[in-house]
Amino acid sequence: MRHSKLAGLMTPMEMVARVAAQASSTAASARTRQSGSISVSNADGSRTVLGAVNGTDASGMGVSVATHVGDTTAPGRPVGVTAASSAGVIVAFWSGSLEGGTPDDFDHVTMTATSSDGLQKVVLGKLSREGSVTSAALASGTTWAITATAEDDAHAEDGTPAHNVSASSDAVSVTVTAAVDQASVDAAAAAAQAAQKTADAATTKADAAKSTAESALATVTVEYALSTSETVAPTSGWSATAPAWVDGKWMWQRTTTTDGKGTSTTSAPTCIQGAKGADGAPGADGKDGTDGKDGTMLLASCATDVATAAKVATLTSGTLVLAVGATVSVTFANANTAASPTLNVNGTGAKPIRLNGAGYAYWAAGATVALVYDGAYWQVCNTPLYGSTATIGNPGGGNVYIDSDSVDVRKGTSTLATFGANSQYSFMQTSGNTYITTTSGNQIAFGQYDKSTGYADDVFLGLLNNSTSGHSAPIIGMRAPYIMVQTSVYPLDRLATAIQPVVLYNGGAALDHDTAPGAGTTGTVTLSESAANFAELTMYLTDNNGRYAGAFLLAPLPGHTTIAVGQTCDVYGFEAAEGERTWTYIRRTRYTLSTATALVPSNGGWVEMRSDFGGVGFSADGVNYLKIYRVTGRR
Repeated sequence: MRHSKLAGLMTPMEMVARVAAQASSTAASARTRQSGSISVSNADGSRTVLGAVNGTDASGMGVSVATHVGDTTAPGRPVGVTAASSAGVIVAFWSGSLEGGTPDDFDHVTMTATSSDGLQKVVLGKLSREGSVTSAALASGTTWAITATAEDDAHAEDGTPAHNVSASSDAVSVTVTAAVDQASVDAAAAAAQAAQKTADAATTKADAAKSTAESALATVTVEYALSTSETVAPTSGWSATAPAWVDGKWMWQRTTTTDGKGTSTTSAPTCIQGAKGADGAPGADGKDGTDGKDGTMLLASCATDVATAAKVATLTSGTLVLAVGATVSVTFANANTAASPTLNVNGTGAKPIRLNGAGYAYWAAGATVALVYDGAYWQVCNTPLYGSTATIGNPGGGNVYIDSDSVDVRKGTSTLATFGANSQYSFMQTSGNTYITTTSGNQIAFGQYDKSTGYADDVFLGLLNNSTSGHSAPIIGMRAPYIMVQTSVYPLDRLATAIQPVVLYNGGAALDHDTAPGAGTTGTVTLSESAANFAELTMYLTDNNGRYAGAFLLAPLPGHTTIAVGQTCDVYGFEAAEGERTWTYIRRTRYTLSTATALVPSNGGWVEMRSDFGGVGFSADGVNYLKIYRVTGRR
């Protein structure tokens, strides 16, 4: 930062010399920019920009003058900072001096008070010349450090403030006092009088600086207008926005300069652009060119790997100029499976291949593909080649749609059947029913049995007619949890138990063929399912010694298809004695199906055949000597 003598301290001759030097420097360094702004070099090495700047000042208003642009040097620290306290406030004073002197671009100093604990920091005010600032009411007995910083009036080129701030002055400590004594009042009055004198002197200097500034440039406006003459300037239509050029008219320009006092001066208009001249006479026709050669399709071959997208082809003859309309037929030794392939023919550069506007083109090994260059892509000309999806057939009628996941048989865009595969299995999926139809009209159906009912989760094997009333031939159908044979419907588990009998009682153990039966009972046997669901029941017996005593069948009586409630079955078991005396018992019990799930024993008895006495005995004592330990049923 350069320092110079303030104008208020110069002699009249010094002032004249300074104005002359500034005028000479300004004339030499001023330059008009395309934006309509003027940049003037200052004596301290910074610049002043006037005109169409775009920034705003601290209040948010737009500015047209940017002072001290490029100045990055802060003023010196404020010196002569003092402070005193009275009646609960602090009065801070500044002598008006800075270390190293006051620069031309000085703006103000900021007075700050910081509490002794560092937790509070209060801006007391700003001073642009020698003077004082007073704080708000502060707590009595608190101690504060008073400091000041100086700021200049530098700006960015767009007019926004870019002030440089000095380091803080030496801190002055002051303790807030509550009582007002006469000595403090007198001292404050004396300080105020001294500050007033200093302020008056500073005001005189400021008025002189203001007068100088008002004489300086404030704004420069460049205006434009069109005229029908290149020698007579237009008298109206002037605008700061340059108009579009119009055939037959001339463009004129003038500059209006306004100083700080509001006085405007407009330069003489200057013609800066002429009208369009008349067309010249047509030139003579040129000579006819030589006839071109007969055109032939260029042929090329490519051996790039099947999975490599960047295909490289070599011409078999001729020369390719890669321009719009260039054509070539390429024979590919290998198929292509790569997405977004490119083609480089004879080193002319890799260009993307496009098929029907998409970056996919697949071909088989040995295929010859005709391509034309459109300025950006090699477009495939021949068919059939398909992209990532393809529609074969009539898009509005029957067609086959192929994509990366499946093959769809469609009618228009409605899918009738889908053939595909995943990581586990292949599949065929249809919408609604699936029929295999013979020429006679009979069908094998996978889907609903009766079209009128709308069943959608049935599977039927057999011959169907094409009516909505049902079947016309033997059929087996499944619709969980049932199975149907002709028109009879049975639970689906009958398909398994027709082969493997159902365990209805297992002597108290779990109802499973793989689970060993329990001990059984001589009392009532409760079945797990109604006997009416079975064609026959088999009862397994043991004697009192736990030996197997036989198996007996309970089946429908003649003329019946199911086991009826109340039906009886007499069961017999053999029991042999052991030891010196031997005999054999024939044990008998009658079981009655008292309910659909209960077998009740009755009429127990026995016949005895003894070897030691050689006799035969019997008894009808009503005791059940046989145990049922398992009952199974066959549907």
